[in-house]
Amino acid sequence: MNSKQVNVNILDEMEVQIILIKSDLGASRRGAALGPDAIRKAASDKGSVMFRQFPVQVLQATTNAAGIGESEGWGKHLEQIATICEHLTGVVYKESSQNSFLLLLSGDHSMAAGTLAGIKKRYPEEPIGVVWIDAHADLHSPYTSPSGNLHGMPLAAALGLDSLHLQRNQPDEHTKQQWERFKQLGGISPKFKPENLVYVGLRQTEQEEDSLIDELKIPVFTIAEVRAKGIAQVAASILEQLKDCKHLVVSFDVDSLDPTVSKATGTPVADGLTQEEALELLRILCADKRTRCLEIVEINPELEQGNKMGEIGFEIVNNILDIKTHQASHAD
Repeated sequence: MNSKQVNVNILDEMEVQIILIKSDLGASRRGAALGPDAIRKAASDKGSVMFRQFPVQVLQATTNAAGIGESEGWGKHLEQIATICEHLTGVVYKESSQNSFLLLLSGDHSMAAGTLAGIKKRYPEEPIGVVWIDAHADLHSPYTSPSGNLHGMPLAAALGLDSLHLQRNQPDEHTKQQWERFKQLGGISPKFKPENLVYVGLRQTEQEEDSLIDELKIPVFTIAEVRAKGIAQVAASILEQLKDCKHLVVSFDVDSLDPTVSKATGTPVADGLTQEEALELLRILCADKRTRCLEIVEINPELEQGNKMGEIGFEIVNNILDIKTHQASHAD
């Protein structure tokens, strides 16, 4: 794929904010906290000025996971993750506007709870639409999770779900309290309605999540459907599903990609999107002027030699910023 450099003369006209969130406490293995810098390194290696041209904010976990008391149980590191996400909620709330575009480069996917909370806090009376491009549903709660890892729970938190009718675990009182805090990020719960969530690339779920997807009637576009219909038709169907939403959040987990492309992620799943399919989909979704932010998550550079995944992340970022800045330059 050719790297298309963004026209720096246009960049000044667009209120773009880059937010790096260096935390991997929600994952089962460490390393995703290095993902944002892997993209930044790739940008530097390609001669891009985007990380100097745009304002960059950095949020970082105050400590790594080792030795923290919440390393066991059904909400691992939940208190610390909630604290980071509270900070992220505030940053997203402050920086989001009708004329801004936020690019969030995160470690693990638990940080999405803060992203969604910040957008909802900014637009409390307006419907939010979410496109979740991921191999996993991330619909667990501490009551249903098979692992207790928070990167499998951000959508449940954003939707305000405990799913007690599917309960398999008995979380302790501290976990219950912190889960309530996590659901209430930004002071609003839920952040959006289930019908305003669309999955793409879903292919590894647990029974509890399958039950919720059926119960809540959440649309899912499988890889087979993407191949049968083509990216353009799938993207059109997604935007039609979300036509009544005033603001869109696009969340891209690199494990949505096929492992032949995305080796540097902690939970790879076979039969995923190609790099070209993912980029085409993201370009169409982010070209919609309602799209307030794109987040890219779960790049773990410790799982590969070199920086291929960081380079793929940069290609995506570079293409999307080109779209958003040209939107601004042609705005009335």
